[in-house]
Amino acid sequence: LKIFFRCSAKEKAKRRLKEFKKTNKKITLKEVEKSLKSRDFNDKNRKESPLLFAKGAILVVTSKLTIDQMRSKLANLVRKSLIKKYGNL
Repeated sequence: LKIFFRCSAKEKAKRRLKEFKKTNKKITLKEVEKSLKSRDFNDKNRKESPLLFAKGAILVVTSKLTIDQMRSKLANLVRKSLIKKYGNL
């Protein structure tokens, strides 16, 4: 089972900023978003193992999902994949 996660830069930055605020880091949303965009660009364009959508992967867009919704979606994808491969257990 191949899964590729995608989230908008703005939402990723909001989530990361929320994490930073827990440790009282003084950083702005704009700075976080700029850093994440740079990291994503580097991840997609690196020579060794670039982060790209793999053939046959399932795209999961997480921009509007809560953690519980993501967990549920992933559990359902895994369940369906196991049933497809091994039948009902």
